[in-house]
Amino acid sequence: MADLSIENLTVRFATPFGLLTALTDVSLTLKAGAALGLVGETGSGKTSLARALLGLHPRPSVSGKIQFGELALTNLPEGAWQTLRWKRIALGVQNAGTAFDPVYTIEAQILETMQAHLASAVRRWQTVWKLWRSSAACKRAICALTRTN
Repeated sequence: MADLSIENLTVRFATPFGLLTALTDVSLTLKAGAALGLVGETGSGKTSLARALLGLHPRPSVSGKIQFGELALTNLPEGAWQTLRWKRIALGVQNAGTAFDPVYTIEAQILETMQAHLASAVRRWQTVWKLWRSSAACKRAICALTRTN
């Protein structure tokens, strides 16, 4: 088991209104085998911290140092994350229904999870998705969603 150490972690996001700082200079240490619960008001940065610890933010938005045992996580390549994420570092969200990232499509997020964990199911899902997207039911749904009064 490895200790987790965070030093001066800052998370910033580009928005249409300018740069938004979600976290500024967060530092903490968590001993191996310990658990951490994040509690705070809406918008206080709990999810931003958790997503930074899992390497789920775009690279330029995270600065500082995240150390997991001997591994420096801040600039870890995506391929290396695949061996860590959900196996050695995980996130248990309070409301799983809000766990999707609004920046990416639901399709992309579901496919990413399936590709990482269910390779053969991905091929089946992609086939089903392509068939559904070309179906009349899908076209009616898209028309209904885009119809304006």
